[in-house]
Amino acid sequence: MNWCILRTAPSRTIPLTTALQQAGFQAWTPQETRTVRLARSRDRKEVASPMTPTIVFSEYDRLPELVAISRQPAPSRVVWDEAARSHVTVMLPNFGVFRHLDIYPRVADRALDALRLAEQRGRPRAAARTFHAGELVTFADAGFEGLLGSVRGQRGRFILVDFPGFNIPVKIAAHNLLPAHDQAA
Repeated sequence: MNWCILRTAPSRTIPLTTALQQAGFQAWTPQETRTVRLARSRDRKEVASPMTPTIVFSEYDRLPELVAISRQPAPSRVVWDEAARSHVTVMLPNFGVFRHLDIYPRVADRALDALRLAEQRGRPRAAARTFHAGELVTFADAGFEGLLGSVRGQRGRFILVDFPGFNIPVKIAAHNLLPAHDQAA
């Protein structure tokens, strides 16, 4: 899959991603959970925060539709709501489609692996991904970039991965692995 880049205000990054998903688009922005202090109090709460403020990735195949929506004075999209059994209008935050030298850049799915890993590293250990024996995984960092491997087992926080052409399994930290199904999309 290829992605296009959408730009919006920093405070609208996550709301735009959510609204696009509700409107039937595939959209993604890397997020991290931050603990912030509530104003004038010692109370704290966790909030989702974009790792790349102002940037949202959406499916490149629907670029003409995204450009048309971004040019509307009040961006919106009419979608079918199964629960209400009627058409509803989803309002979208203002956004623009990123252009460079009069073309809309196409971002390959593999180019986003580093952002996916950074997002995964920022999650609490309890929310970290788990891998099961036989599951296909990929390693996005240098050395094994793009190779598909099979999980053999686990040793503590490390995963043993069998890569084609290697006689012994490779020991890799779990937070450096991505499920292979993320790559197939």
